Amino acid sequence: MRAMPSPDLTDLLACPRSDAPLTREGDAFRSKGADTLYPSLGGVPFLFAEPGVALDEWRGRYHARLQQIRHDIERLQSSLQADDLPELTRARLQRMVEAQERHIGELKALLEPLDLVHLQADHATYLALRTRQPEDQGLETYYANLHRDWCWGDEENAVSRDVVAAALEGHDVSRLLVLGAGGARLAYDLHRSLAPEATVSPAVTFCAASSSIGLRSSATVASGASDRCRS
Repeated sequence: MRAMPSPDLTDLLACPRSDAPLTREGDAFRSKGADTLYPSLGGVPFLFAEPGVALDEWRGRYHARLQQIRHDIERLQSSLQADDLPELTRARLQRMVEAQERHIGELKALLEPLDLVHLQADHATYLALRTRQPEDQGLETYYANLHRDWCWGDEENAVSRDVVAAALEGHDVSRLLVLGAGGARLAYDLHRSLAPEATVSPAVTFCAASSSIGLRSSATVASGASDRCRS
């Protein structure tokens, strides 16, 4: 099922170039201030200052990463052809091949809206063109944050939530802005526990709206970061 933005989300969004309000235009968002149309990918607003340039760049990064993983698989499979491999080494290499193949499947499913049909370059081409993902802005940069926030238990997350919640006592928390929140867990936990009208975390682009009876609707928004988050 496609994730559709909340009907109230438009009121929380602004043009990244002019800071002007956005209006809906089909599945996309129009900024009259910058005369720019921001598309939605899989129902997720793609709010980059230059959406066309950013989309082409991330398509290239994504395709280059897939080609790198395929190249790694070929190297592992080549190593498996050796007749003198110890049994444990062979089993380890086979599991690495299986894990990398699953990784490709998961990336393709997650980033399917980027539409890579027209990109055909192979790994050697990217090497020749010196295509490199910046170390601090790769597709997998925030894997550790996502695992920490959503997969490695709740104890640390609960401590962080309680510390922030205690610091907010006596303050108006009807609208929360959570900066630098890693994989969006802190923003999510504060939204669920404090029940504000709206919570926004630009660093991981997590947005949610709630009512007095709990979480009403939520949506993820592609912005200056291209991070995966749970909403």
